Amino acid sequence: MAIIRHAFIALFLGLVSTNAVSAQAWADKMFKDGLVHDFGVVPKGAQLFHRFTITNIYAVKMEIVNIRPWMPEGFLDLKR
Repeated sequence: MAIIRHAFIALFLGLVSTNAVSAQAWADKMFKDGLVHDFGVVPKGAQLFHRFTITNIYAVKMEIVNIRPWMPEGFLDLKR
């Protein structure tokens, strides 16, 4: 019985992780120019922005519900 339970849990986790990866690939296709922009060296106090173009390539309504800024951990190097 325990073997069947472990097999079922492994199958479930495999399906969940596969769906998460395919959902990411589905969304990535809408960003033709990519998901990352490098501003390079920025002077102190500068205000920069970058527009990411999102194209709805699917025949369903698209709704953006959350936008979060992201920076790799340890990426920012501040020197005083």
